[in-house]
Parts: sequence; structure tokens; C-alpha cells
Amino acid sequence: MANYRPEYDADRSLILQLALGYFTSPDADAQLKKVYDRSFAPLATEYEEAIAAHRTLQSEVNTEHQNSVTSDGLIDETQRLITLDVEARHGQAGLKELERLCGGRTRSEVTRLNIGEELTCGG
Repeated sequence: MANYRPEYDADRSLILQLALGYFTSPDADAQLKKVYDRSFAPLATEYEEAIAAHRTLQSEVNTEHQNSVTSDGLIDETQRLITLDVEARHGQAGLKELERLCGGRTRSEVTRLNIGEELTCGG
């Protein structure tokens, strides 16, 4: 029998499903099934539970990342509108004051910051 070590979750899941299919069939060797039930089945269950928990957490992280991207876009748009308003009301002097309040950064420099730094205007 070839020595094979699965590298990916899909490979591991396939091996688990194939093993389960064999060991639940009437053709399964009785002694080998005892070894499977004693040694492999508990680990397979533990693995499947861990993968399910990982996928749940991964989904939550992906959702929060998307929320962060959306919020970042809203902050960038708000910064753009503030800049336009300040420029319309106060001209170049207002833009210079806005840059000063943002740590000497222009609007484009502020929008390139990470979301946490943007919220504090780079300060």
C-alpha cells in the first residue's frame, strides 16, 4: 500500500468518507473494523468537528472583513464629502486647516491609511 499523507482538507474529507463507506458496508473486515472503531473513528469525529468549527470561524472572519471593507469605503466617501464641503466654504485655507487637523495629511493620504487610523484622521 502506498504511503500517502493528505495535504488538503478536501483530501482528508474524501479519505474519511471512503473509510466510513467501507467500514459501514457488510464487506468490511471484522477485525479491521474493530481497529477502525477503536483508533480511527474517534479521531475522524474530532477532525470533522474541528473542521466544522474552523469553517464557522472562517465565515465569521470573512463577514467581518467584508463589513470592514464596506465601512472603509463609507469613511473614504465621508472624507471626500467633508473635503469638498470645506473647500467650497473656505477655499484653500480651509483645505490647509483640514490637512493640519489630519496630521499634515492630504485627503488621499488619509484614505490610504488603515480604517483605525482613518477614524482618528491619522492621529
